[in-house]
Amino acid sequence: MSTSTKQQGFGSSKSQGASVQPTASFFEDPLRLTTVVVPLDFSGESVRALDFARPLASRFGARLHLVHVHEGAHQFSTVATSPVLWSEAEAKCHLADEVELAFGTRPQHEDCHLRLGKPFREIIATAEELDADLIVIATHGHSGFKRLTLGSTTEEVIRHARCPVLVVRELTRGPIKTAAEGIVLQKILVPVDLSDCAREGARYASVFATAVGADLLLMHVVHPPDYMAATRTAADPNWSQLLETAILEAEDKLDEMVNSLPLIGISAETQVEVGLPVARLTEASARPDVDMIITSTHGYGRLRHALLGSVAEQLVRTAQCPVLVVPSHLREC
Repeated sequence: MSTSTKQQGFGSSKSQGASVQPTASFFEDPLRLTTVVVPLDFSGESVRALDFARPLASRFGARLHLVHVHEGAHQFSTVATSPVLWSEAEAKCHLADEVELAFGTRPQHEDCHLRLGKPFREIIATAEELDADLIVIATHGHSGFKRLTLGSTTEEVIRHARCPVLVVRELTRGPIKTAAEGIVLQKILVPVDLSDCAREGARYASVFATAVGADLLLMHVVHPPDYMAATRTAADPNWSQLLETAILEAEDKLDEMVNSLPLIGISAETQVEVGLPVARLTEASARPDVDMIITSTHGYGRLRHALLGSVAEQLVRTAQCPVLVVPSHLREC
C-alpha cells in the first residue's frame, strides 16, 4: 500500500497553494561544499568512488583531496619490512603517478596525502585537518559475507566522521551520468522517519538537490505490528483502520515537512509505504530514476558511534545506488 503527492517550488500547500519563502540562514550558507576527501586504495571500488567524486566536486566547484593510508611499511618501498624510505615529497609524487596511471589526470602535489596508521583514523584525521565538507568513500563487496559486514574502514568512517559521508560501491547499478558542468542526478531518495533528525537530513538533501538540479522523493515507511508479521490470523479486527490512520498521519507530516524545505527550481514527491523500512527503501533505490539516497543518522555521541542508526547502516549495505549519510547536529533525536 502506498500513496504519493507532488509538491513544487518551495513547497506549495495542497489546500491553500501558498508559497513558502526560504529563511535568511538558507541564503547565508545553503550548502558549504568546498573540500572533498577521497580515500584511495586503488581497488576497483575506490576507482568507482573517485569516478563519482570528480564530477560531483566539479559541480560544486569543490577541491578534491586524495588520501592513501598504509598500515605497515610504506607501500612504495621495495622492501616489505623496511621503514618508510621515501621523503614526503617523493611519496606524494609516487601517489600522483599512481592516480595519473589509473585515472588519466594528475592531482596537484598539495592535494595528495599519504599517511601511515589505522585507515579509518587517518581518513578521519585528514578530513578534520582539511575541514572537509564531504568524504566520498568506497566499500568492498556486494554479496555474501562482505555485503553483510560492509567493510570495517568504511563503517568506522561513517560512524565517526563529523561531516557527511558518501558511500559508493563498484557494483551499484548503472553508469555515472555526467555533463560538462559535473554530475547529473535525476532524483534523490530521502528516507524520513518524521523525527527532528530526519527533518535536518531532509533539509540538507533539499539544498544538495537544488545545487545539482535533482528532484526529491521523501519516503516514510509505516512498520506493520510485529504480530501481523508473525501470523495474519492473530490480527486485531481494527488493524486495517489503525494502519490507514497511521498512513494519513504520515502523509500530513510529510506534506508539512516538504512545505518547510528550501526547494528552488526542483520538486519534492512524498510517498508512504507499508512494510519493513530497509526492504521498502532498498526496493525504491533500484528505481531507474533514483540516483542517490541521502539519509540522516540519529544521535551525535557514543550512541551514534555504537549504533549509527539501523536503517542508515543497512541501507549503505543494501541500496542499489550511492548513499550519502548526514550526521545529525542534534544532541537528542
